[in-house]
Amino acid sequence: GSQVLETRLAGELERLLSQVAGAGRVEVYITMESGPRQVLAEEVTTEKSTGTGNGANGTGSLLRESRRPLTVRDEAARSEKPVVLVQIEPEIRGVLVLADGAGDAALRYTLAKAVATILGVDIHKVSVLSRYN
Repeated sequence: GSQVLETRLAGELERLLSQVAGAGRVEVYITMESGPRQVLAEEVTTEKSTGTGNGANGTGSLLRESRRPLTVRDEAARSEKPVVLVQIEPEIRGVLVLADGAGDAALRYTLAKAVATILGVDIHKVSVLSRYN
């Protein structure tokens, strides 16, 4: 889920950011929206019925639509599984970076810009603070 993704991304960022000159030891914490969402394929059936009613010429028609998930047979599990069209990863809410060298304003900006670039988030979602030694 999103917890595993947060941990993996944080580890990769720690490894990269600690290589920036002057950064020193780095810790990264990431918060995300709830877990990934899936868009499932659906089978849509439309049924049209006509008959007497309130239509302009005395006849009315009614459209009824029904939807059900499209599934495939999983032989190994001996069950039906929904067809996943797209898996949408959770959005990043914010990132906290603690770095030994973050007492320097230029380095704080460099680290924040690097995180924003790597994760594709707005820089205002990234906070860089000096670690307590």
